[in-house]
Amino acid sequence: MPGLQARWLTRADAGSTTQTWMETYARPEDMQGVCTATQTLIEERARSLGALIDGGRHAEAFVPA
Repeated sequence: MPGLQARWLTRADAGSTTQTWMETYARPEDMQGVCTATQTLIEERARSLGALIDGGRHAEAFVPA
């Protein structure tokens, strides 16, 4: 996806055998994040990770303060 900046972050909680994963996606040229079509495509492609995930995925949107 041209122009899309993606990051994959993980938080390993001390003493836990599980990790919390967070993906972030941005399109810096427009400061609007990702459009609905891009979000849908990301979610479709992420379905292949289902076996690795304990719990559901969810999306949150943030705007500049």
